[in-house]
Amino acid sequence: LILGYLKRDSIQLSNLSWLLVLVALGSLVEFANRSQVASLANRISLVAVSALAGSLLYLIWSAIEVSNKSISVHSNIVGWSISAIVPVALIGVRRRWLTSGEVPLQQVRTELLSATLRSNLASLAVLVIWKLDVVLVEAARGFDELGLYSTAVAVAEMVMVAAIAVRSAMLAHHAEPDAVLVPRLARVSRVALAGASLIGVAVAVVGSLLMPIVFGAEYGEARWALVLLIPGVVALVSHFPLFDFLIARGYTRELTVLGGSALALNLIGNVVLLQFFNFNAASVVSTLTYALVLGGCVRMFAKHGSLNAREVLLIGADDLRMVRSLVPIGRRAPR
Repeated sequence: LILGYLKRDSIQLSNLSWLLVLVALGSLVEFANRSQVASLANRISLVAVSALAGSLLYLIWSAIEVSNKSISVHSNIVGWSISAIVPVALIGVRRRWLTSGEVPLQQVRTELLSATLRSNLASLAVLVIWKLDVVLVEAARGFDELGLYSTAVAVAEMVMVAAIAVRSAMLAHHAEPDAVLVPRLARVSRVALAGASLIGVAVAVVGSLLMPIVFGAEYGEARWALVLLIPGVVALVSHFPLFDFLIARGYTRELTVLGGSALALNLIGNVVLLQFFNFNAASVVSTLTYALVLGGCVRMFAKHGSLNAREVLLIGADDLRMVRSLVPIGRRAPR
C-alpha cells in the first residue's frame, strides 16, 4: 500500500481511491474476525451466505462496467470496496455469541485482542509469502514474467477454497478436550491433505489446458509455474487446521519462529534464484516454503498429541470408509 501510494501519480489513482482501498481492507479484516466468531457459534451457513453475497455483488458490478465499457481502476476499486463492506453488514455479531455464562464482554474482547496481536504475527508471516514472490518476480524479472506468474498464482488460488471450508468447520470444535479433538483433527488433516491433493491435480491439469485458451497462447508458458506451485498450495491448505489448534494450545512463539523462518527462506530463495532463472523459480521456492510450514505444524501437533507424522498425513482405509459413509451416492434412500 505504501509503495503504491507513493507511485499514485504514475498510475493515476486519486486519494479517494486509496481511502476506499483502506476501507475495503479494514472491512475484510473485520469480516474475517466476525466470521470466525460466527463459526465458533456454529453459524457457518451465515458466513457462507454473507461472503457469497459480497462476491455476487462484485461480479454484477464488474459485468455492468464491462457491458457499458466504463470499467477502470477507480470503478473497480469502488465495486470491490462495496463488496467488502456488504458481508460485514450482513453477518453481524450477536452479543450472545461472544459471551458465555457470567464472563463479561469486555474481558472477552481484551483477551481476544491480546491473542490476536500475538497470533497474527505468525499467520501474517505465512500469508505474506503468498504475495511476496509476486513482488519479487516483478523486481527481478519484469512485467512480462510478472503477468505470467500472476496468472499461475490466480489459478492456483482455487485450491484455497478447500481451506476455508475445512478451517471454518473445525473452529467450533477447538474448545473440546485434547483427548477428543486430537484424533478428530488428525483424521481431518489426513482427509484434507488427500482431498486438497486431488483438487490440486485437477486444477493443475485443467488449468494448464485452459490457460492458453482463456488468457491467450502466450500464457501457455505459465503452465509449469502452476504445476510447480500446486504442491505448495496443497501444503498451505493442509496446515490451517493444525495451525489453529496449535495457536489455541499456546504454541504462539514456536509458530512465529516457524512463520518468520519460512518468510526469510522465501525472500532469500527468490532473491537469489530469480537472478539466474525465470519466474518458475518462484513457484519452486514457494512450494518448498509452504512444505516447511506444514512440516513444522505436523511436527508440533504430532508431538503434542503423541502421534507420528504418518497418523497426521497419510489417509487410511478407515478414513476412506468414513468419507464413503458421508457420500449418499449408491445408497438406497430410506422408505
